[in-house]
Amino acid sequence: MKTRFLFKTIFKGCLCAAIVLKSMAQDKSFPFPPFEKLSTRQGLSDNEVYQVIQDKMGFIWVLTYNGLNRYDGYSFKTYDYNPIDSNSITAGYFYSLEQDARGLLWMNSLTHGIYSFNPVTGLFNNYRHEPNNANSLADDQATQLVIDKKGNIWIGTMNGLDKLEPATKQFTHFTAHGKRNEVISNNKVFSISIDEDDNLWLVTGSPGIDYFNTRTGKLIRHFDIGSSNDPADDWQNHLYEVCAGKNGNMWIGSKDHGLYCYNTRTGSITNFQHKKDDPYSIADNGVYKTLEDHLGNLWVATDAGTIDFYEKSSGKFYHRTVSAISSVDMIEDQSQKIWITTLNGMYACDTRFKKINSILLDVSNYSFIDQSPFYFFRTSKGTMYVSYQGVRKFDESTKTLAPFEIIINGKNIFENNITWKIYEDRKGNLWFATIRGLLFYEPLKKQYKWYQHNEADNTSLSAYSCTDILEDSKGRYWITTWGGGFNSLDPVTGTFKAFKADGSSNSIGTNNLSCVFEDSKGRLYIGSDGGGMLQFDSDNLIFNAYRHNAGDLSSISCDIVSSIKESKSGIIWICTLGGGINSFDPVTKKFRAFTTKDGLCSNSLVSIAEDKNGNYWLGTLKGFSRFSVPGNPFDPGSIFSFRNYDINDGLPENKMNFNAAYKDAGGRI
Repeated sequence: MKTRFLFKTIFKGCLCAAIVLKSMAQDKSFPFPPFEKLSTRQGLSDNEVYQVIQDKMGFIWVLTYNGLNRYDGYSFKTYDYNPIDSNSITAGYFYSLEQDARGLLWMNSLTHGIYSFNPVTGLFNNYRHEPNNANSLADDQATQLVIDKKGNIWIGTMNGLDKLEPATKQFTHFTAHGKRNEVISNNKVFSISIDEDDNLWLVTGSPGIDYFNTRTGKLIRHFDIGSSNDPADDWQNHLYEVCAGKNGNMWIGSKDHGLYCYNTRTGSITNFQHKKDDPYSIADNGVYKTLEDHLGNLWVATDAGTIDFYEKSSGKFYHRTVSAISSVDMIEDQSQKIWITTLNGMYACDTRFKKINSILLDVSNYSFIDQSPFYFFRTSKGTMYVSYQGVRKFDESTKTLAPFEIIINGKNIFENNITWKIYEDRKGNLWFATIRGLLFYEPLKKQYKWYQHNEADNTSLSAYSCTDILEDSKGRYWITTWGGGFNSLDPVTGTFKAFKADGSSNSIGTNNLSCVFEDSKGRLYIGSDGGGMLQFDSDNLIFNAYRHNAGDLSSISCDIVSSIKESKSGIIWICTLGGGINSFDPVTKKFRAFTTKDGLCSNSLVSIAEDKNGNYWLGTLKGFSRFSVPGNPFDPGSIFSFRNYDINDGLPENKMNFNAAYKDAGGRI
């Protein structure tokens, strides 16, 4: 059967928490994540996949060597040969799959004519050549088909071009016999495409391309570009097809001369060719399939065994090697996902999420405690700070990290120190919560103040380690500590007030606290290690603890809370270390947990960031997950999904760091 190239993709990250999403393949610059593969392991009826479409209901339909498959996003349903039904689909090669206005699917067989399929009844209807019937298909060797705006089916065969009117079941035949400038150039029609004006583009047994008017039934023009000197020879491997684009674009593949674009509105012709010294030129001058997406970018199958992505805005081609693509089809679905068929399964590329970039630095000069990133923060002035090997500033233009140092007694206080949180207050001052105290820094004046625990002073920070800081909507400062409970700070006097676990009803359950968060209503939420989630009335200094209750599914699923966020709808989302991610309704006081049973890669969550599409990216101890949250998390019927990434996707390790997830102003995670 047809040969293709070996697909390799490496989903490359760097240090376990310094992930700024990037995919790595043969060309490390390819701007999208690794393709997701679907094969017989996921339920496909065969790994030789020829055609793919999305129907009006949103289902993905796939033609394979062994039947027609319907994919609903979770599982496949197969429609294949039925020995008691003479109209049922046979095994074999198929090169077209289309849906008409009535919802019927149409497909061609290389040996058994064409089929229609009714998804409602699940029944096929087969149209074959009948030697003694002029009103039948011209040849059972049907190569491709398309549907025009009137619902007519146009079929390329090895004995001419046919038109089928489904209502009357009437065939009309168009052959190479007649006036040379009015008829198709050759009866062998290998490939057929239809443009926005309902005209056909045909690759026939003669070199070049036929441009055919469906209304008059006559040739408009013959182009000498595209195809090759011997299209019949090409047919043994793959055709160099014409693919309809947008705004009048017709994309014409060729064997030796790259990719052409003919615009039917302007008559202009553009040609893209491979340039040996330009890595951003098209990968090869053999181009046989092209898809133009909703942004006008291109997805191109080449004889180099690559799927090339052409970015219209930059004029650059990016290359990814994919195996077994000598027979390939590509579509863009309603969610902007790209689907690619191959002779070794089917791939999907989610174009909403782009690449993972990584930064690697020499860690030899630092102690073991500061070799991993722990926090990221971009200030209102645009400066990016990273808690990594002390604290560093990230230079966007050079993609490098430079040390940020504060020297006390000749020593950088950030060295051999972990900064858990970097925070900017409303005045533009920076606060660094570290394992050795709380640092205040005023960037304009470059002044600082170092708050540390003093056993002899009960107005000092109540513990050596500070885990988080927040300025609330009323201008008050709140600090969580590890071992010293909850603190308030008066920045004028520099004094702290501690709230510690004392066993009373109005008390925190543990002095080990991880985070503090204020919601849109001004309520404070505090994460703890073993004390559940605390809600704090900061005006009346009242704590309300939410603890796990094994007998109550509406309670929080775990008492170890690592991170807290609020959705636009006012739902509080809580990451736990063992109980997955919880949604909390402040009105009903009810929780709902989403765990590995729902598709999450691990129940131990250590970080969370929200992207511009409202998805949560969850750092866990077994990789990270993209969580497409339900509209109403307390409605069992509300749809949600997880997409998990781990070392099998190319991550150097699965364990993510606490707090080490962040979305900057540009929307990058």
